[in-house]
Amino acid sequence: MKTSAMTSGQKRRGGAATGVLRLAFIFALVLVLTTGGLLAGGVENVDHSARSMGMGGSMVAAGDDPTVIHLNPAALAFLTGTNFSLGSTVMLPELSFTGAAPGSLETKMQPQVIFPPDLYLSHTFGESWGMGIAIHEPYSTRTEWTPDWIGSRLVTKSDIRVLMVTPSLGMRVRKNLAVGLGLNIVFPKVLYEKRIPLAHGNFGAPIPDGYATYEESGDVNVGVQAGLVWKPSSSVTLGAACRSSIGLDMDNGQVSFRNIPDSLASQFVQQRYVSSFVLPTQIQAGLCWQPLDWIVVSSDIEYSWWSQIKSIVVTYPNSRWLAQTIQAGWRNTVNSRSGLELLFGDVALRAGYRIEDSPIPDRTFLPGIPDAAGTGYTLGFGYRVAEGLVLDFAYMFLRYGDRDVTNSLFAYDGNGDLLNGTYVSKTTAIALNVLYTWK
Repeated sequence: MKTSAMTSGQKRRGGAATGVLRLAFIFALVLVLTTGGLLAGGVENVDHSARSMGMGGSMVAAGDDPTVIHLNPAALAFLTGTNFSLGSTVMLPELSFTGAAPGSLETKMQPQVIFPPDLYLSHTFGESWGMGIAIHEPYSTRTEWTPDWIGSRLVTKSDIRVLMVTPSLGMRVRKNLAVGLGLNIVFPKVLYEKRIPLAHGNFGAPIPDGYATYEESGDVNVGVQAGLVWKPSSSVTLGAACRSSIGLDMDNGQVSFRNIPDSLASQFVQQRYVSSFVLPTQIQAGLCWQPLDWIVVSSDIEYSWWSQIKSIVVTYPNSRWLAQTIQAGWRNTVNSRSGLELLFGDVALRAGYRIEDSPIPDRTFLPGIPDAAGTGYTLGFGYRVAEGLVLDFAYMFLRYGDRDVTNSLFAYDGNGDLLNGTYVSKTTAIALNVLYTWK
């Protein structure tokens, strides 16, 4: 099945030894170019290539380049030659909050411009199996609010990222059927800041709030993923994939304090904290249909077990009385994505549509982890610059539904007033990928 004018019809040469040497060379180059830079990502990264974004993220069955490693490792068996993809997504998120009380003013999150990079490398040995590796950020979010906004005692700044390294293998068990397996090696990193109330000073005079900053580079954690690709005919491809849950253990977090008066400094000393989080189990299924050589239609559905996150517990080994249990009660989600690709020689035109659900219920929503259900609209463009060299570009507008919170569990002041109100959010994103294939 020919799913892209960019890569189909190109004959590949070179044996297994040559392929291994190419992999070793590029992997060394990757380490040199990306060390220290791959943790620069930020806001939620919903796509991992420009082609994927342009087609609404529906790549479980339609993936035909190394970026498919993230979704379905079985597709590696149907690639040819050595493939190298480097790209990034520039994301411009917007979020605002208006309190429920009459006359409440709107507060906008500080502007964010984030560009998490993605890097993929694969090689196919003969016509039976392929291997690859991905370095990317599948989960991340970042916010920043003014210090005096109404919810500053819940969050003033957050930066939560998960760097994932995914070595994978795909193998054909029949000419039209392949299975794949991969490891997901994750490196979490957390920064979370909020204002904290302090006791009154002499004669009852209020003391300005201090700040608590939580930082942690979590332990390395490992999960697995598996995939299947079946081509029942020359025009139809079916795909399925699953990803295991991954527990993120954070045993050496540090909380520090600032803006603390000398008279209270002994009560607010830097100390260790312990917490954990879970990346959910996910299953995905996809269909790719190519009725004509120049038309590709794809559709995916994804189910995520976010209900595995029931609460987030933060403990302090040196100050057990500070222990916190943050109720989460997240729910499972179903997301659907569809895309269209039109092929005209060296040019590909793409469009997509996506429906994204949110796992976070209103009552446990925190503005430091913004999320909402929404719909996305995408456009994409691909161009083969030269033999083996392809540039892909995509644009996405993701409009979230307004989140009206009326039953929040979280108070924003010492009087127990709850942070109820309306959150309005949207994200604009631009993706660019460079794909190079060796014959």
